Amino acid sequence: AIDSLTWLAKALLVRRRAEAGELVSGLVSLLAAPHSEHAARAAFGALLADDDVLSRAARANVRVLYKQRWFLFALPLLLQRFQQAGGDDGAQAKLLLAIGGLLRHVPRAVLM
Repeated sequence: AIDSLTWLAKALLVRRRAEAGELVSGLVSLLAAPHSEHAARAAFGALLADDDVLSRAARANVRVLYKQRWFLFALPLLLQRFQQAGGDDGAQAKLLLAIGGLLRHVPRAVLM
């Protein structure tokens, strides 16, 4: 189910649709679920990773700067959850891994 949610969110994200934010908020909530945190963490990397299906080469309607927009939306959300986690080391570790998944696929120009 998380994989389907991830690909649906990615399709909406690439098209720059507002509904993508709701799905991403759902993925952030799944980071706290005990049996789905691994798949939810991997989803954050998959949302920004290049693939063969949702690409211009496959004639997908990919909007300009979608990775940057997604990063600017998701990072504050994850950081807010990180601060709310307080002293819960397990929750903070999950959130840091999700942030790491984001950072791995963000264009370097965004980080500079």
